[in-house]
Amino acid sequence: MSKLVQGSNCTVTAPNYPHAPEHNVHDVFALLLPLYNELAAVAGSSNITVMGDSSGGGISLALAQRLREDGLDQPGRVILLSPWLDATLSNPEIAEFDKIDPFLGVEGLQYGGAAYARDVDPKNYLVSPVYGSLRDLAPISLFIGTRDILFPDCRKLRERAADEGVDIDYREYDEMVHDWMLGPMPEAKHAIIEIVELIQHDGRSVLP
Repeated sequence: MSKLVQGSNCTVTAPNYPHAPEHNVHDVFALLLPLYNELAAVAGSSNITVMGDSSGGGISLALAQRLREDGLDQPGRVILLSPWLDATLSNPEIAEFDKIDPFLGVEGLQYGGAAYARDVDPKNYLVSPVYGSLRDLAPISLFIGTRDILFPDCRKLRERAADEGVDIDYREYDEMVHDWMLGPMPEAKHAIIEIVELIQHDGRSVLP
């Protein structure tokens, strides 16, 4: 986050949202919706970039979908970093990536996804935004590596967007692992430059 502030001179608001298994999707949105509305009232929704990595990436997309369903203004952009888009991990292609992802595994993710969903259908867009419509959302930028267990669902989101006639700024990094953009490597520096450019183009406030 400090790199984003230094590179783009933006303001970053980082909500410490409640985590599963102690908390669930209801708790997360009870925090995020009022916070987003508060920031939008001050900065203007078009000046906000909603961004998150991993589970936060899925929550960021679900937040944009919830704002649309509630008839509220979209942010200027949504940036998804190695996003977790489907809590069920039911995509058959995931099995092959489960073998090569050095950090994440199907069993642990499914447990966490079920705990997060609690009493909500795990294929509800609030839990698994890949199943929600992408129409009438803010512009979406997505960063994913090809050795990430979440990679197949990111491609699935790109395909869903194409089916709905929605353009996604999809950025695929060969051989990169989960959340590589947060690590000390040349590819991470390149990704940060791209993210800063997106923020500078869209606005000055970031909600990750």
